[in-house]
Amino acid sequence: GDKSVVDKIAGKGIWQLGVSKEASEALASVGWADADEVTNEGGAVEEGSKVQELPRFEREDIEGLVAKAVAAETFADERSKEMFTADSREQLVKELVRREVKEELGVELEDLLNPIKVVSLETKIIAAEAALAAGGVDAEEEARLRAQVGEDLAKLSVEKRAVMQDWLKIIFRAQAALSVLAGGYMANTPEVPIYGRALGFWVIWLFTIPSLRAVKPLGYPSVGMTALMEKKALNLAFVLTPLLTLALPVLTKDTATIFWADLLTVAACYGGYYLKGDDGSDEGGVEIKGVLRYLDYGTGRERGARK
Repeated sequence: GDKSVVDKIAGKGIWQLGVSKEASEALASVGWADADEVTNEGGAVEEGSKVQELPRFEREDIEGLVAKAVAAETFADERSKEMFTADSREQLVKELVRREVKEELGVELEDLLNPIKVVSLETKIIAAEAALAAGGVDAEEEARLRAQVGEDLAKLSVEKRAVMQDWLKIIFRAQAALSVLAGGYMANTPEVPIYGRALGFWVIWLFTIPSLRAVKPLGYPSVGMTALMEKKALNLAFVLTPLLTLALPVLTKDTATIFWADLLTVAACYGGYYLKGDDGSDEGGVEIKGVLRYLDYGTGRERGARK
């Protein structure tokens, strides 16, 4: 059925925006996939009640697919062509890495500590291998490329297994809990200067939610909350709490009221998605971007998420 506005807001993170869909479109542009089937933002396509996986391609197919896509387009200048080439390659590499990580480790690409580094290393390896296969390089350059491939493969092997350990998850969640206590104290204590009390109610958005979002993978399996449910709850809370924090001072100057309203909003987001359950859909039409994207360290910029 149609997604509600709330689901559209909550369904999108930053790193995982449309990777499979963009890869599907790149494949469709060169006849690898059926363009009529590229309709679902999650990367799979619906046909009746069945869901089909993204057509499979291997590492050695990528450069050929990119070349075909470039040949099928016209460009205003060389820079436009280079940007299109790089973007097409990036989308296909992301999808390849996403599949490899899922098959090898059973986790999503976004659950790695440095997802963009993994994609970057894979892209460098593919580019170097393509240069070697094309020939036309002298012995010194060939030796350099082979050494680079070997070094990058070693780094890639390490990065693809760098999943957040339980102790680090505990630290992030403890940091979130402590930020609530600190913010609550500042916002609810009249003796604290007004700027301190104001910071107290902003703590929920600035520290609590990003700390929770930094946990990879999300979720509390022991109580039935999946990673997707918590992700949607935190995405929605991250959008709603600053709006509420900016709007409430028009109605009240009580910093304690604003703090508790923000905290209850986060709790309501969790409760709403817990009661709704996991529908298995990660679709959504509203991104967290612009200024919000740069402030939301919880999505993984410090771990190498996309810029």
